[in-house]
Amino acid sequence: MAKKITKTNEERLTTLRQEELAIQLEKTRWHRFGKQIAKNWQVYVMLIPVILFFYLFKYRPIGGILVAFKNYDNYAETIGNADFYGLYAFKYIMFGPQADRFWQAFRNTFTLSTYGLFFGFPIPIILALFFSEIRNEKYRSFTQIISYLPRFISTVVITSIIALMQGCKQLRPDF
Repeated sequence: MAKKITKTNEERLTTLRQEELAIQLEKTRWHRFGKQIAKNWQVYVMLIPVILFFYLFKYRPIGGILVAFKNYDNYAETIGNADFYGLYAFKYIMFGPQADRFWQAFRNTFTLSTYGLFFGFPIPIILALFFSEIRNEKYRSFTQIISYLPRFISTVVITSIIALMQGCKQLRPDF
């Protein structure tokens, strides 16, 4: 009987030693991790913008995306407590009473994207190649400025200027 008691005590001692060893190992692991951070702190500082980017632009928008799949009629309750609607809203838009308007908008978007891909991609490259062939420095810089200037002026500003000029024509016919 005495041997069994001492054996269990020995087992207890070994388990206690193993637990102490695991705790000590865990302490040294965190200690080594802290030393590594202190040693390479510049790398971790450079990692902060990446973490912020993923938090702001990848993680936070999930709440807004979730609204598309919830029945959010009662604005007093939170999005998390709203009933799950699934793809009902998308089915209603694509196959509901105004489906023809959705598919027309979809077709217009696809067409504009395709035009932007085919014309918006190669034309600036071709224009840059043409500019590199102009020998006169002043003429080349002038043509570059004239061709790139509309990119820097907002479309709203240009349409406002045109609308104001048309308004001036109506007010003053000699203008």
